[in-house]
Amino acid sequence: MAKNLPSQKKLAPKEKKTDTAIIVALIGLIGTIVAAIFGSPVLIALIQKTPTATLTATSTLTPTLSAFLSTGTSTLTPEYSSPQEALTTTATVLPPSPIQTAAQPITVANAGSIVQTRWAKPFGSPVNIAISPDGKTLAVATSFNMLIFDPGNLEVPLFTLEGQGSPSRVAFSPDSQTLASAGSSFDGTIGLWDMAKGGVKRAVLEGHTEAIYSIVFSPDGTLLASGSRDKSVRIWDVNTEKELFFSMAHNDEVHSVAFSPDGAILASGGGDGKIRLWDVKSGQEKMALDAYRMQVECVGFSPDGKLLASAGQYDTEIRLWDMQTWQPTIILRGHKSVAGYGVLSLAFIYQGTLLASGGADNSIRLWDISSSSPSFGKELASLQRHSDWVDSLVFSPDGRILISASGRDGTIRVWEASP
Repeated sequence: MAKNLPSQKKLAPKEKKTDTAIIVALIGLIGTIVAAIFGSPVLIALIQKTPTATLTATSTLTPTLSAFLSTGTSTLTPEYSSPQEALTTTATVLPPSPIQTAAQPITVANAGSIVQTRWAKPFGSPVNIAISPDGKTLAVATSFNMLIFDPGNLEVPLFTLEGQGSPSRVAFSPDSQTLASAGSSFDGTIGLWDMAKGGVKRAVLEGHTEAIYSIVFSPDGTLLASGSRDKSVRIWDVNTEKELFFSMAHNDEVHSVAFSPDGAILASGGGDGKIRLWDVKSGQEKMALDAYRMQVECVGFSPDGKLLASAGQYDTEIRLWDMQTWQPTIILRGHKSVAGYGVLSLAFIYQGTLLASGGADNSIRLWDISSSSPSFGKELASLQRHSDWVDSLVFSPDGRILISASGRDGTIRVWEASP
């Protein structure tokens, strides 16, 4: 509710003109003094060095200060009013390049040597992150917008995407050309952004009626699955932008969805404590796994297609399910319960030998999940730099870095194996 401001005396027109004249005179005096001290050539050089920003769009853009607040630069970020608007900043946007790091790939052998090498605190809380499969781009969903970074430089974003009300999730297509974003409580839509064109919002998928908790592309990039607080699981055709599948079988919030590596199965985890397995082609439910007493927070398939990992928000145990028998093959224990909360995020390394988990105990833990390894199921490392919940985790495609994000402590952290 707006507060009443103290009454102020209104200036008469004559008084306003007098104030304006004084201000103009002061500005002129300051300019004269500066010019006398530094000389006009210096002033001209400074002006020429000032970064400029070029905004291009097919409809009207309203500049905001969000980029300035988040990066400390003078680049203006446009506020999108239609799906066709785009942003180009000639002063700060450079073509992203693959991550440049001297670090060795993270493996079972060196996981115990992992250390934090960089960290950043972008404007807005980083609630979710995604790295493009080509390793060139990191997308960060914050409380206000989406920041697009070169993973090798988290100091200044390449550009900012706006037009998704309070984004909650981001996901890249397998070819890295499309970014999907999902809305939170204020926006139950899914946005599709053309990253090859600098982040043009090309489509909006409408159907969910409440916050969306999970989005994921199919391995071939033709489908997008989503799970929502509206208790539904949906599958969308990315090309036609049509909804192909809809189910309310969970009868509770759906917090996570994941495609199997061959794209044949979709797993969904819900507030009913179950993992439901769907035949993508027919849309039929294959089976339901009784995973946790309460909410299933995360599900994910191992890259080799042998395991399904799951975690419960109110449980500290991570279960690995054998995809042949659909029975738990091993339970990973290490996270501590904090105020009743357990494991919040999972990420497989692309090479399929490691699993990272993030918890309400502020820790990141690395696990050996290679079934042929003598240390299968063993905790290899516990990383302790976050000061609050670890909400999101991603490995780079080459396996050289692990990136974590916490919406509560506001940081993004980069981890590498020591030489």
